[in-house]
Amino acid sequence: MKRLLEKYEKLGFKIICVPSNQFGKQEPWEVSRIKEWTESKFQLPQTENFQHTVKMDANGETSHAFFKWLKYTTGDPTNVKWNFCTAFLVSKLGKVSRHNNFRWNSLGKKIENLVKQRITETEV
Repeated sequence: MKRLLEKYEKLGFKIICVPSNQFGKQEPWEVSRIKEWTESKFQLPQTENFQHTVKMDANGETSHAFFKWLKYTTGDPTNVKWNFCTAFLVSKLGKVSRHNNFRWNSLGKKIENLVKQRITETEV
């Protein structure tokens, strides 16, 4: 994540981390502690291009409107299986693509290609 952010942030690339405790209760902390953990583990401090949202549910009746919008905009309203292996890319034009079942350490090239596509796209 850090390498992609550093490489593309000048082109408008941003990462929004959305904490959720719906997935195995892995994020029980307050958002302030999650931010500290992210900075410590990944050397990613909160910046204009790297932000955390409030903690929110991704699935079910308590699903946050943000996740509902992401899922339905992509045409794939199925549940997010795990917040660390589902990514949504949103272009400057608001086009959303969903990417399931990945690991961050093996997804770099795919995201890099998608970022390049999204940065260069023009409104049709």
